[in-house]
Amino acid sequence: MAAPVKNGQTGKWFHDRSGVVISILCGHKKIDRRSHPQYASPHEYCMQCPHCTRPYQRKTAFDKHVACCSILSSSAKERESFGQDLAETPPLTEVYKLVQRLVINEARMQKRIERLENQLSRSIKRKQDVLGWLNQSAHPTQSFTQWARSLTLTRADLECIFVSDYVEGLYQVIRRVTENVVCAPFRCFAHQQNAFYLYEQDDADTIEWKKADNAAMTTFIDTVHHKVIEQFKRWQDEQGDNIYTDKGSRTYHTNVRRVMGGTLPRDVSHTRLRTKMYNVWKTDTRETLI
Repeated sequence: MAAPVKNGQTGKWFHDRSGVVISILCGHKKIDRRSHPQYASPHEYCMQCPHCTRPYQRKTAFDKHVACCSILSSSAKERESFGQDLAETPPLTEVYKLVQRLVINEARMQKRIERLENQLSRSIKRKQDVLGWLNQSAHPTQSFTQWARSLTLTRADLECIFVSDYVEGLYQVIRRVTENVVCAPFRCFAHQQNAFYLYEQDDADTIEWKKADNAAMTTFIDTVHHKVIEQFKRWQDEQGDNIYTDKGSRTYHTNVRRVMGGTLPRDVSHTRLRTKMYNVWKTDTRETLI
């Protein structure tokens, strides 16, 4: 059986003796249709780029791709040698088409660069304007320190630490006491990872928003921890002589260890707590600060 051949720059379908099309000769390269099921139909032909082996079924798209790929796939030395040895220049229409495509691609890239620059500019603007925006629009009724000292814990807060551990239990306590605060004197933002902003009083008795350091957050954690210890003392007094029994003694020592910080070093526990606090306090400012 003769192989069907299309006119122009087309591929050729080759048949085995049973009449089944098994391969295509495209762009001087042979594609085995048994490993390329997308070329299963004998009524279609395929053209394959001789440089990158990318297959095409439309001649227009194939010609556009080869014109660019032949340049991109060659080395600088090859391009220079080709220019010196070229006996005749390509037709003007082909050159015009190539330039037209380059102009369109350049315009698309320019728009993409402008979008990325605008996004970067807005990100920098948000970072610079956070304190100014907070001091202008957010005015809590208490400073962060006053608010922290006024917190009241319950027996349920203490039991959070009893049933888990120091870090997770204290985090759950902090999350509960901060989740429904109206005009909170603390803020975190998604575009500034692990950064805390606190409404605090300075040395001149002026209350304003400031970017907190680790020492300020450690002071807050210690304040909440002190309130937990107060709850633990009440629980201990309620146990009476029960803490001297075997079962009561084991429970008492387990709870003491958890309340007092567990087995982790203090700085490690505080780092994990700060990360958890940031994740629950953070808000998105992409629309607020732009």
